Amino acid sequence: MNPSFGHGARSQLINQLLYFDEQSTAFFDGFCPQQGRERANLEKLIDQYTAALERILAQDETQLMQSLYSQVLIGSSVKVKYQDDGTEETFTIVFPTLTAPDKNYVSLLSPMGRQLLLASAGAVQTIEIPAGSFAVMIEEVKYAYFGEFTQTG
Repeated sequence: MNPSFGHGARSQLINQLLYFDEQSTAFFDGFCPQQGRERANLEKLIDQYTAALERILAQDETQLMQSLYSQVLIGSSVKVKYQDDGTEETFTIVFPTLTAPDKNYVSLLSPMGRQLLLASAGAVQTIEIPAGSFAVMIEEVKYAYFGEFTQTG
């Protein structure tokens, strides 16, 4: 595997960790301003996510690369296989301002994004969205994100 990719990915993950450390209040206020159950759930998800990032960043380069291909992070491309009909679809989990449905860029705040974030390759997961629920197999995870998040996109 390309060592510069691992270094670049590590830098991106550090930037995500710094962002959530330094800008979490602005993030929550901007995307979930009301106190309550929804915000508490989002705060819990981001706490779990940042804890996972800390564990991943503590790894050596080989382990880091393995994590980038085994756990869904912000910036991961995720290939899912629908269990009911066997069709496959690929999504990329992104920050909310980078959502692009035509490219299958799914916000980490969307119902699908929240449920795929931190999922593991090989896992079968039931995804619940407003249109219904469906079981998917996480076929493949690839970290590929090199964009930056800003409030304006």
